[in-house]
Amino acid sequence: MLVLAKTVRRALAGVPRFLWLDMEKLYCFTRDSTAELRPWMCDENGVAVVLDARYAFTDLYLERNGRLDDRDTQRTRYWQYITAPLSAHPRDGGATWQYSDPQLQVQRFMVLIRSLREHGYRWRDTRFLNRFEQEAAPHCERNSAGAEQQVNYIGRRWAGVLSVVRHGSYYSVLNGLHRLAVLKYLRDHGGLVPGRVLTVRVG
Repeated sequence: MLVLAKTVRRALAGVPRFLWLDMEKLYCFTRDSTAELRPWMCDENGVAVVLDARYAFTDLYLERNGRLDDRDTQRTRYWQYITAPLSAHPRDGGATWQYSDPQLQVQRFMVLIRSLREHGYRWRDTRFLNRFEQEAAPHCERNSAGAEQQVNYIGRRWAGVLSVVRHGSYYSVLNGLHRLAVLKYLRDHGGLVPGRVLTVRVG
């Protein structure tokens, strides 16, 4: 957790650098080699199983053509991880927060999946990204003290771009793990996703 906090501080203070990175390598390295950055997302072997749960949810959603009811979503590992308490490992969320409304988070993720499938990785189009934020369910968090907040991504710097940090021998995605899981799935299943994706290095 301290490693992640230092990384974020460096990211906020540093100058960004845009990189084209191999999709497969970025996904696999983020999943398999970054337990030090996000231990709460990892199993006993240090694998970020939460990332794979997002990939599996994408698979289920698209295989069912978006026809999922509450019972369907609540049977998934994705639901299990986004509803897990802060003390649980593995779980979804951040180092010090969890999703305060899991149902809204599921709805937001579904809109992201549809958007990436239909429109691709629209990292240059600020108006499109802002419209997504206006149409999607909000990102709502609750911290360890029970305080809740709604995160506003409209107009945020590098919104829609995978942000990465150098970690060991390669790069790990710092922000954009939902997007990474969907892009990887689309790439694996013949979607119009290039082998390399644009990222912004923030640490």
